[in-house]
Formats: sequence, structure tokens, C-alpha cells
Amino acid sequence: TYYYAGGIYQARLLELEFAYDFWFAFSEKGKFYSEAWDEWSDLIDHIHYIQLFQPNDPLYLRAGLLQDITFGKGLLVAHYDNAVLLPFEKKSGLQICIRRPKFRADAFINDIGYPRVMGLHTRVYPDDRLRVSATIVADVDMYSSIRDRDGDSYPDLADPEPDVYNSPSDSVIIAEKPPSLEDIDRKVIVGSSINAGWTIIKSKNFRTDISGEMAMLSNLGTGVSAPELILRFGRVSIGAGMDFQTPGFFDGFIDGNYERDRGYLQEESDGSYIITGRAQQLDETEGWLYGWNNSFSIDYPDYVVLRTTFRDLYREDTRNKRLGIYLKNKYPWTPYVYSSDFFIEQKNVEHLFQKKTDGQQWGFSIQVRPHHTIRVNARYRERYDDDNLDGEISSGEIERNFNGNVIVYGEYWLKKYIEWRREKRAERRAEKTSQLTQ
Repeated sequence: TYYYAGGIYQARLLELEFAYDFWFAFSEKGKFYSEAWDEWSDLIDHIHYIQLFQPNDPLYLRAGLLQDITFGKGLLVAHYDNAVLLPFEKKSGLQICIRRPKFRADAFINDIGYPRVMGLHTRVYPDDRLRVSATIVADVDMYSSIRDRDGDSYPDLADPEPDVYNSPSDSVIIAEKPPSLEDIDRKVIVGSSINAGWTIIKSKNFRTDISGEMAMLSNLGTGVSAPELILRFGRVSIGAGMDFQTPGFFDGFIDGNYERDRGYLQEESDGSYIITGRAQQLDETEGWLYGWNNSFSIDYPDYVVLRTTFRDLYREDTRNKRLGIYLKNKYPWTPYVYSSDFFIEQKNVEHLFQKKTDGQQWGFSIQVRPHHTIRVNARYRERYDDDNLDGEISSGEIERNFNGNVIVYGEYWLKKYIEWRREKRAERRAEKTSQLTQ
């Protein structure tokens, strides 16, 4: 358990915003968490964000913490975050968005200092009824998140001598037989997709669209989400469609858990370790999948946005229900609560909400303004990992993370301090003048 504290320096010049996170952590025994400051790239990772313009502007650029990135229907990229456990596993990514009347492009990389995961999504509008989009994503080293300080290909967690470079012929390696990153056959994964939509009916308060998307990974696994019918009533939309997937593919390949699951060490019952991750999950995904999906959303960007997604899928004899609920509130219900959001993602479960499942996560955040110059942010995440693969989530397989910070706009308080000093000086001068007069 680590406790951390620090401060965020934030500045703004016209449309450019900058925030830098100075934080330090200590264990219960007083041990300093040095991994946050032991490499040059850590200086970049402590950038909370650099932002130019706003998301709906013609050009939007953000460097730092990336959250909730989805491309198309989410077959390849669905609610991706480049930080799972704040602040300890935060990366400084880059997101670029271009908005034009008949063209839109979104791109991201997960880490500016060490880019490994990246994606590009483009959308064109030939006319007011037709839209076509394409996506390409890649992870050029799925196991780069596994730490190997001495660079001998044996991960630190399994390496009998993590600070000593060992060769395969060393006696300690022969005796312990740790897994090696050199034994991994496939470290690169690439995916692409195409999406098309057509507006059948369009009126002032009602609209009907039909769309579809097809995606393929470099292992030839393919997924199709088509056809999908979407009915829009003003700000409310309802959608339903069909899903088909071949062996070696599952939707939402790059999701909110991807930075944690792309490559990691798994401890076996005998105490040994194996290297696994999303590539192995793809290899284990056998049989053809079919099913249906539905979605519901209420979209008032300046007030509240609610989105729900549900998939009921069948792969051979296995039934898989997946649910996602995402709520973002920006309406100032009180003068003090500035914004809040909540999400839950649950998959691989027969009875939704009744059983914790592997990979399930939920969380919330809230932003409070006790004063117009003070902003308090709180963020909570809870995630479940079935590490021993017994189908049950025990107390030791629950990971909780709370992140809170206070941002004070110092210019206002500096002016107040200067005014207070001036008043005090004026009072002292007046007091001296009064004494001389007497």
C-alpha cells in the first residue's frame, strides 16, 4: 500500500492549457516510490495534460492522460484509456482530432516517450445521408509493459537475478527456468476496419439510420457488426443489430483494460510464471460467434450524456453477455458540484450484476468547486481479476484505486494576499501618523 501526495501546476494562455503533476508516494513503512522518477521518460509521464482547443473545435490536441476513446462501433477500439491505475501506471499519450464539415479524423498514441499502441480513425460524408469510415490500429510490442530492468529478456517478477544480465546458459537460469520474452512468437498485432452508414429517413425530430462495420486483425480473425438499425428521436437514440465473429477475434480488442492486459505475467499453481496477454486470449478464442447487440443513448453534451451498450453472444456452447453503462453529468445541480461521471463494464457472465467476473470494472469521478478558485477532483476505480482461473473473484483478486487532487487558481489568492499586505501597511502608516499627531 502506498500513500501519495503532490500538487498540480496548471496554466492557460488563450486556447492552450497545461497541467503538470508533481506527486510523490511512500509506503506504510516509509519507503519512497522511486519508480515514478527513475527514468527520463518519467518527466514526460508526469505531464497531467497539455491541451489545445476543445474537443468539438475544428482542431483538438491533447497530450497526457487519454480517456474513453472509441472508434466506430467499437469492434477494435472501445472506451480505451491509457491509464488503468492512477497515478502509478499513467502514461503521457497524444490525441489529435480534426473536424471539418465533410471530414473527421481521430488519432492517438498511448505514450509519447515510448509509443507502442496507436490508432487512426477517419470518417467522410459524401452527402448528408451517406457516411463512410475506416480505422487502423496497431500494437508494435504487446509485451513492452512487462518490466525487465537488466534487459536479459527475463521479466523482473520471474527473474532470479533481476538486476544482473543473465544468458540462457547461466546456471541460475537453467535451474529456475524463468519464462523469456524471446520465446514469444507474435509481439505485433495490427487491425483494420471499415464502416458505412445510410440515413433512410430524416426529419426535424426523427431519423432512421442503417449501418454496419467489419474488422480484421493480423491473425485473420474477423468480426462483423451488421446490419444495425438506429432510431433517433431528438436527443434520444435506440439501436439494435447483429454480430458475427470468427475464431481468433473478439470485439473491443483495445478497451479500457488493454494497457493492463496486453502483456503480463501470470502465476501458476506451482509458483512458476508464464507470459500471457491479449495475443494468447485471441489464440484461445475458438469457434464461430453470433449474437445481437443493442444500444441506448441520451445526448445533451452541455448537461448529461448517458450511453448503454449490450451484447448477447454465443460461441459454440458458451453464452456471453456484456454490458456497458456510461454516464457523464456536466449540469451544475448545485453551485458546488461541477461535474461527475460513472461507468460499469461487465462481461462473461450469465447473470448481470449478480456475480463479479474476470475483467469487470466500474468507477466514478466527481469534480467539486467549494470556491470559484478551488477545484477538488476525486476518481475511484475497482477492477476484478480472476488470477487463479477458478471462476470466482476472491477478496485478494479485487484491485481498488482512489485518486484525488485539489487545484487552486493561485492568481486570485495572490491578488488577495497583495491586497491584504497593502491594507496592513496602510493600517500601520495610519497608526504611526496617529501617534505622531498625538
